[in-house]
Amino acid sequence: MIPHIARVGNDLAIEKDKLADLIVVNGNPLQDLKAAADVRLVIKNGRVFTQDEILAPARTKEQVEARRLALQAQERLCREQPHHCESEEGHAH
Repeated sequence: MIPHIARVGNDLAIEKDKLADLIVVNGNPLQDLKAAADVRLVIKNGRVFTQDEILAPARTKEQVEARRLALQAQERLCREQPHHCESEEGHAH
């Protein structure tokens, strides 16, 4: 059983035999916000989902094709209307 995390004042407590939804990341997002995007596991209703299980829906043939078409459309927009793709730091995406 996955433990439950409860707030006790400003601290968090983990309780035995309770369910919790957790996201396990690689690193400390408080020190480096990019770590928040480096998800390794998701625990939802006591079930552990691996990174492969999390990403599987996005890896279907249909989803891969949809991303390819979206990237082509974005590239076309940048060529035809470059002001949509520029930022102060350079290219916006």
